[in-house]
Amino acid sequence: MALQSKNGKLDLFLRFLLGISQSFIQSIAEASYNSSNTLTEMVEYIQKKVMENPALPKTVNLLNCLMELGDSSLETDCVHFLKTGIPPDAKYPCAHWSDLSALLMALTSGSTDMLGLEVKKRGDKELLRMLPVIKACQRATLSYHNLTEKSCECLASALTSKVSNLKALDLSFNTLKDTGVQLLATGLAKPHCRLERLNLSGCRVKQDGFSALAKALKSNPSHLRELDLSGNEPGESGMFLLVDGLKVVKCELQILKLSNCKLDLVLCQALSVLLIDNPRHLRELDISMNNLGDGGGGDAHGFTEVNPDIQTGVVLLSGH
Repeated sequence: MALQSKNGKLDLFLRFLLGISQSFIQSIAEASYNSSNTLTEMVEYIQKKVMENPALPKTVNLLNCLMELGDSSLETDCVHFLKTGIPPDAKYPCAHWSDLSALLMALTSGSTDMLGLEVKKRGDKELLRMLPVIKACQRATLSYHNLTEKSCECLASALTSKVSNLKALDLSFNTLKDTGVQLLATGLAKPHCRLERLNLSGCRVKQDGFSALAKALKSNPSHLRELDLSGNEPGESGMFLLVDGLKVVKCELQILKLSNCKLDLVLCQALSVLLIDNPRHLRELDISMNNLGDGGGGDAHGFTEVNPDIQTGVVLLSGH
């Protein structure tokens, strides 16, 4: 009944009953009756329910129940999984062990920041092993980590996991390319994704990658607040697709960085239109280090004069 309850009213009552039952079992044991089978069956049943879907909200309560029964075997298994990347029990998917490990880390140590992997351990393989740690963190800095598109699929799964705490992800200066960003965008598009800041500067992203990000912003427009795409090459088509994605009424993006993206006057005009179509949320637009010339800067400033909703001083422009 507690597992089926939607409001969680029976959670504490369940733990209370388990505490009483454990005391009762211990009393029986002291009277020389064999009660080990009963306790083992209870523990195994709860462990099975945990591993069936660790991302369910009820998992925390079930883990507390195991604690009441004095069982910490799942915690031990998760520590082993974090060290080796090998599931302790192959009958449960690796993704389930990853979610459970992330949940246990968040429960024991709270939300933390991940400032990167050791230099000698950077790369796709090591990132996969550390995925539970990434899920448990609020901020993960993974710039210059020798990551490729192979890492993006598992990062996308981390973004959509119900146990993920990730709010800021820095993947700058990794060779993700369009294929990697397309995989990442599948995670960004899901409603479970709560990422607020994403840095993809210097990731060799071109038109197809920008197009995928635009689609993701349309599908899930209300969470991302900051997007850094500096040092990439969207081209005219990719830039117009991104602008189209940012025009969505519910888009909450506040900071957009497109420094050193080889933008020209035409693309500057498209960005200026964006300031008119979605002026309430966008607060900072960095298009420095692009070949805009005086015309580019003047064009954007002209739009700010026409539309009073655009606040002056929030758009960063440079003709260099």
